[in-house]
Amino acid sequence: MDRDVMQSHSKTKTTLIDAVTHYAERAHLPAVFVEEFMREYAPLLAHLAVLAKTRAYAPIIGLSGCQGSGKSTLAQLFEQLLQDCFGLHCAALSLDDVYLTRQQRETLAQDVHPLFSTRGVPGTHDIALLTTVLDDLQHRSGTIRLPRFNKAEDERTILARWPQFSAPADIIILEGWCLGVSPQSPDALMEPINRLESEQDPEGVWRQVINNALAGPYQALFRRLDALLFLQAPSFDCVFNWRWQQELALIETDGSAAGQGIMNHDQVSDFILHFERLTRHALASLPKIADGIWELDEERQVKKAILRGVLA
Repeated sequence: MDRDVMQSHSKTKTTLIDAVTHYAERAHLPAVFVEEFMREYAPLLAHLAVLAKTRAYAPIIGLSGCQGSGKSTLAQLFEQLLQDCFGLHCAALSLDDVYLTRQQRETLAQDVHPLFSTRGVPGTHDIALLTTVLDDLQHRSGTIRLPRFNKAEDERTILARWPQFSAPADIIILEGWCLGVSPQSPDALMEPINRLESEQDPEGVWRQVINNALAGPYQALFRRLDALLFLQAPSFDCVFNWRWQQELALIETDGSAAGQGIMNHDQVSDFILHFERLTRHALASLPKIADGIWELDEERQVKKAILRGVLA
């Protein structure tokens, strides 16, 4: 390897370590996080940088994984590192930030099925809004607003508080729990998968509407992904513990714990039942199609990492 290339590579690696260390300290992450990130995730960044520099418009990188798997942490860190260490103008978005407003979900609950009052499943996101934002990030020049949702209040943040971004972007990170998931077959929808479906959706209306949404506007969104990354949980059984840890973090952030969106232990247990069907489906199907896969253990430590497709 050329000496200049070796020096540049060494400098980038040192800069990455410093940046990851500072991020971990600010986010109060365990010391082991830095070592694992550099070993398991850092190699991806060079591939993303190449992808960004060889596309005529900002590639959209999807980051998928069940609730509590660490998507938000990784998306934020990828954004920072791609900007600070690779010189890319990076925008990070979350599917969670384009939920329908509480009023819109209440209307769905009244007109379609009561379970749609709960945010999260396909059909409760404003995909049209997200599509517009992605178009602007790829093709517009000038300042745009990136949507935000306040989970503690279970409501979309007012427009004036949406962060500003100078378009166009060089690369876009989009994270979400159901990114890349395909609709299920009619036969798979027939039988309830848990007590929520059995007691509150015995005729399958809710899950059929979810499936229809997933087959329509969500697939159109997923086709825009230039690469799909997947954090693979060991099983659905660990989702409760991971999701409860998220809720505890929300409670710490909102000291009064008075926000409508903050849940107690039993509410979290009920809440995750809304996502069991598609989470299990994702765990079975996404490893077959994702460009990057990180197999996690119950402590979210990486057991195995695979890069393939456009990232190989």
